[in-house]
Amino acid sequence: MVGIHMDFHAEPNARPICEKMYPETFIRLLDEMRPDYMQCDTKGHPGYSSYPTNIGTRAPGMKCDILKELRRITAERGIALFAHHSGVYDECVVRAHPDWAVISEDGEVSTKFVSVFSPYADQILIPQLKEIAVDYDLDGAWIDGDCWAEEVDYSRYAREAWKQRTGKSHCPRTGEEGLEEYREFCRRGFRDYVRHYITEVKAVRPDFQITSNWIYSAHMPEKPMPEVEFLSGDFSPMHALSSGRFHGRLMMAHGLPWDLMSWGVSSRTSRYGEGWPTENRSLKEANQLCQEAAEVISLGGGYQFVIHQFGGGGIATDWAGGDFRAIAEFCRSREPFCYHAEPVPQTAVLFSDAASKFKGKQILLGNSSELSRCVTGLFDLCANTQLTTNAILSYQLEEGKLADYGLLMVPDTDLLEESVKSAVVRYVENGGKVLLCGPRATDHFSDEFGISIEPMQNKKRVCLEYNGRLACYMGNAADFTDLTGWDTLFRYREDNTFIDEAHPAIVSRKFKTGVVCATCFDLGDLYSYNMTTLIRELTKALFDILYPERIVRVEGSMYAEPVIMKKDGYLTLNLINSIDASDNQNVRSYSEIPAIGPLKVALRTEQKPQCVIRQPENEKVPFSWEDGWLRFTVDRLEIHSVFQILP
Repeated sequence: MVGIHMDFHAEPNARPICEKMYPETFIRLLDEMRPDYMQCDTKGHPGYSSYPTNIGTRAPGMKCDILKELRRITAERGIALFAHHSGVYDECVVRAHPDWAVISEDGEVSTKFVSVFSPYADQILIPQLKEIAVDYDLDGAWIDGDCWAEEVDYSRYAREAWKQRTGKSHCPRTGEEGLEEYREFCRRGFRDYVRHYITEVKAVRPDFQITSNWIYSAHMPEKPMPEVEFLSGDFSPMHALSSGRFHGRLMMAHGLPWDLMSWGVSSRTSRYGEGWPTENRSLKEANQLCQEAAEVISLGGGYQFVIHQFGGGGIATDWAGGDFRAIAEFCRSREPFCYHAEPVPQTAVLFSDAASKFKGKQILLGNSSELSRCVTGLFDLCANTQLTTNAILSYQLEEGKLADYGLLMVPDTDLLEESVKSAVVRYVENGGKVLLCGPRATDHFSDEFGISIEPMQNKKRVCLEYNGRLACYMGNAADFTDLTGWDTLFRYREDNTFIDEAHPAIVSRKFKTGVVCATCFDLGDLYSYNMTTLIRELTKALFDILYPERIVRVEGSMYAEPVIMKKDGYLTLNLINSIDASDNQNVRSYSEIPAIGPLKVALRTEQKPQCVIRQPENEKVPFSWEDGWLRFTVDRLEIHSVFQILP
């Protein structure tokens, strides 16, 4: 499943819409790519509709009905057309109705965001979506600027809703008792708002598909409401392999249909996506986007990418097109072996709902939280040590799904639900293995597992020891104070004098029928900023001790990233070449991705397979099988291959 996304966030001072639309360029693009779906602009964050709406605020100077034209040319080709439509982010509405705007606790009226408790959904959003669904016959809508724009709201409408629900006249502020209850009330208001607009639009067009961008992702790692049919988001323009690896696993965890969107242009952002500058955008190359696509499609998701419309006004230009046909063909050739594939549980990384709650005024922006950074680092570390990894969410632990996994990694965070802690303890008691990836994670279980650790100290030079070598970094490390019954696996030294004795860095013990392992430093954060060979080698040795039962082993390159899935009843092994030139922020695009190999692959299988087929090349792969291990060699891996293990 492959799509393209073309939005331009119409503004009053931009080029008039359709002044130079060039419909033949859209036609040529669609005919070359043959996407399954296209997403086009209907309303951006400024609030101006890019079609002649009868409800909202039309963009000035409109020369023709671009939406009608795009519906015509997509319908003729059997291509689904979705609206890119901004939700609570609507600057026009808050200018016209300032009483509908979100108001902060100090009385500041937002110039961007609409209160979900206001009449906005009923008077503007829902009527426009019905207009798009019925009058224009679009197939669905991708609501942008929604959950990540949601803020703590003290508007008149929010206060009235709070009083109606709780009977309380006062809405708690910072430092007051009940603030988190009020923040959760605002989150519930957002859920109700999404449920409301989906239900209302589907009442007139039951087959109209709607999602809210980034709902039930790292921003909202909650159990999805049944009204939401699919999940979607657009990941970081830079460091996109890491971003796609992280967000793909969070979305895959829910078991719903999902896709992720790459940006077809790059911009200078931090490793974890903080800040999205719009200037100095450069086109990405086809190989670069195929590599990003591999991180998504290998997990069973659909893939789409943004085609930037330089010049505004709905213009699509040939020179800004790039070789998008190659990207579509890359995805399409792998679709029979990847799309809607299911994960094979191996290692799980916990993503706690409680720990994800952002503490600023934006209440559903978990993406930029400390937890996301830690978990991203753990996923990157696992990818670089060839350990297949999935995400598991708080509600899934409470539902008993942790038992499917052989190893759980708990990130280093301040908060953890009591129900989650209980589930982790039961998991270990029943034979599970858990890695507590930092002092705060360890401290959550100090009573249950019998371990004491000092609070985190100020940053200091820490030197990890492994195999007669040292990996030094400036960071935080705590000291274990009571290790009765624990074994020390690895040690660290402080500073560079090495006069002091080595301290335990990673310890483990048996607990009931399971195993607990703990680190005195934040493992995810450490690797995020210290991607060194020694840390990878140490961690790989740790995984060999803690989880020797892993079913996949790949030797030959740290960049060979394995993803084990199940498709049509048989195992598939995805191998991704994850060499990432964009780790250098000055590298905006690259066309050359060095091939890796030869790679030696070992895969546990209960029975000898009938054959191994490499896809999409449809090549039979020579293999051996002995004592439950399937072994074969991959001489060369360009970007991504799928190996079908046929029983």
